[in-house]
Amino acid sequence: MAHNGEMNTGLDIGANSIKAVAIEPTKTGFTLLAASDCRLNADSTENGLVADYGELVQGIKTITEKGSFPSKYVATALKGPSTFARRLSVYSESVSELNETFPWIIDQYVCLDPEEMSLDFEILGEGERYRHIKLLVVGARKDTVTDIVSVIESSKMIPRVIEPEAMSMARLFRAVSPVKTGTCLLLHIGYVGSAAVLLSDGVFDFSGEIDLGGRKCTDIVMEELGLGRDEAERVKKDPGSHSDPEAARIALMDKFCRPLAVQAEKILKLYSYKGGGSPYKIMLSGGACETFGLTDALSEKFSVPVEYLDPWKVVDMSKELEKTVEASGRYAYNVAVGLAMNGKVY
Repeated sequence: MAHNGEMNTGLDIGANSIKAVAIEPTKTGFTLLAASDCRLNADSTENGLVADYGELVQGIKTITEKGSFPSKYVATALKGPSTFARRLSVYSESVSELNETFPWIIDQYVCLDPEEMSLDFEILGEGERYRHIKLLVVGARKDTVTDIVSVIESSKMIPRVIEPEAMSMARLFRAVSPVKTGTCLLLHIGYVGSAAVLLSDGVFDFSGEIDLGGRKCTDIVMEELGLGRDEAERVKKDPGSHSDPEAARIALMDKFCRPLAVQAEKILKLYSYKGGGSPYKIMLSGGACETFGLTDALSEKFSVPVEYLDPWKVVDMSKELEKTVEASGRYAYNVAVGLAMNGKVY
């Protein structure tokens, strides 16, 4: 964990791109000092795991040199099945005892082998039952952590914070949105897949993965409408640009947006089985979150407001950096911004 006042470069290593952000606190929020990104080959990462070591190292070097980042310290996020985040209520006589019994607790409550995992926890408060403590437990496979640390160090940066992607999303939410009592659903629409992150009173509570992302949406538009990839990328945001706008809208709604809403509903049902509440609103994030019809499909399914999780409400930027951000999409830098806020936003 970074200490207050220390600056981290937020580094988001995605399935098809790397994005980096540096921010500095101001009296009213933050200011953007640097932002940069680069595209990756599709095989550079797979399910959040390093697949092409050399390309990732060169990609990080390229964007950090191009962006003139003021800090070599990096906060980065892990994603996919090799990561873990869960809230637990566990019996413990004291915090000191909890530190000693933590490996046993993990083995009993979440069926993980602590020897294979890098694990950490944060105490959230007293549990509802006598001598129970509420914990937020996060972790990742040790080999996954070792690989990403090696990539960052080989790019001449210094890894300081490594956390599950859901944590950076939750932090960004607390920075930009008034925290209300109840449940909020964050949907981060990525390139290969999407993540559903459920917050209770602004704190991470549950997460699930959705196997639909921007690449699948593009493939659907190409197949349904007989388009090339570049044109499909344009049509999925603006079906009116197609010669048959109604056919484009129907393809997007029926083949991508509504199926994604159904998968989100399944995650919410699982969450409700564990005692979670229904969301009072849904917030969209990620490079593919502006896909046409997605807000309508989610509103139709859940009957709650659907908004965009916009970091630029609290992060000011110059006109030059605004061009860099808008070139990738307004919400494509969200994870990187959330990471850069580590140590500055609870």
